[in-house]
Amino acid sequence: MRLLKLLILILALLFLMYQLFLLLLTPPEFLSKPGKVEQAPKEVVAPPHKALPSERIAENALRYINQIRHQLGLNPLQSNEKLGEAALNHSRYCVVNNIQQHVQTPNLAEFTGKTPSDRAYAVGYPAGVNEVISFNRDSAKPFVDDLMSAIYHRLGLLDMTIDQIGTGVYRVDGKKPGANSVSSAFTAETSNLKLAELCQNPIDPRPGELAYKGICRGNVMIPKQSFDRARYTIAHQNPKWIIWPQDGSTVPPVFYEEMPDPLPECDASGYPVHIQINPIYWGRIEFVKGSFKLYRVEGQQKTPVEIERTMTNLNDPNHESRGKKPEWYALFPKLRLDWNAEYLAEVQTREAGQITTHHWRFYTPKLSHLTRFRSSQGNHTPLPIKVGEIHHIYFEPHACKAPRESQLKTRTPRYTQIKTRFIDGQTLQIQVIKARKGDKIVLDYVPTHTRITFQVN
Repeated sequence: MRLLKLLILILALLFLMYQLFLLLLTPPEFLSKPGKVEQAPKEVVAPPHKALPSERIAENALRYINQIRHQLGLNPLQSNEKLGEAALNHSRYCVVNNIQQHVQTPNLAEFTGKTPSDRAYAVGYPAGVNEVISFNRDSAKPFVDDLMSAIYHRLGLLDMTIDQIGTGVYRVDGKKPGANSVSSAFTAETSNLKLAELCQNPIDPRPGELAYKGICRGNVMIPKQSFDRARYTIAHQNPKWIIWPQDGSTVPPVFYEEMPDPLPECDASGYPVHIQINPIYWGRIEFVKGSFKLYRVEGQQKTPVEIERTMTNLNDPNHESRGKKPEWYALFPKLRLDWNAEYLAEVQTREAGQITTHHWRFYTPKLSHLTRFRSSQGNHTPLPIKVGEIHHIYFEPHACKAPRESQLKTRTPRYTQIKTRFIDGQTLQIQVIKARKGDKIVLDYVPTHTRITFQVN
């Protein structure tokens, strides 16, 4: 009897070992089921940060662009989904790869096409596009304002032959912006609806008829007459000429850099001023050479502003426009414009032998309690400040050179609380939140080693 029980126990153990053996041989259910084979990615791994495409910022930017165009009497731009997709794709590419360029490199992460038009074709848009991009901002207005301070990007947004646009913003949380870092990017792709329709349903050019190639997906040939009609249909809706800054408007005092750079010798110069001719009037309206002037206005007195360069599409060093007739005329102040200032611009045009003088005024923002410091020279006597007051410090750059990054070190008493932010690379805002009378606040502007001292009164 005891032997029988032992035999049964041995058989039970053998059965359990057999079941365990089968279990080890059988793959898990999710491995045994057939399904799609995933290929290893060929591109660079995406960044470790959480990426947030910001649709609302992109939509607000489009509204702001149309607001600017409306103020100038230009036709509005209609949102196009495919252009928006292409724009977002490029913004993502720039942030993921820490790149500030219009041209993409194959085999980098998020590559969707080498040129802006390639990227538009990739998402199914039939016609070529123009592209503008700006970086490291957290809301729509600064993104667009940066574009409007850069002459080539500004000309693109104020083009009188476009009526479609797509905008895309891509941001990364926790990524600090800097000279070699892209934490956010805004891209806008613009085009022409009738041209897109023409590319989608092309008309074969007649024998001997002049036609264009390279403006549509697939190198479709477009008759010149049809191409001109598509562009000029929109241009006829727009004024003869426009100016920027607009008469009576308020604009930032500084232009930094853009790609390509119209002022490679300068890092920070004055906000550029320009006049732009409607394409219908190219060759009929000309600019009077040397007539573009800018003045600083104080009461009844006007002082000429030193100019670094005047430029037209005909002498543009970057050849951004290939036209043979005057299209635009731009003026670049050598130094940053002043805060809290009024300016007067003047330029002359000639049409049918008649010379017309155009003049308009614009302003720079008003900053409260503004103190200006040159070079590394700080203050020996502390500046008085009250709790709750907002003060501004302007660190004037040397000529048109400025540091690429702005850093600040602060030293305050233990219980003092302050709030600081850079309005731009050379302008600092400070507000005392909590302090006792007599407390001293020390600020060190790192790029120029300038020390500023405040005393609470």
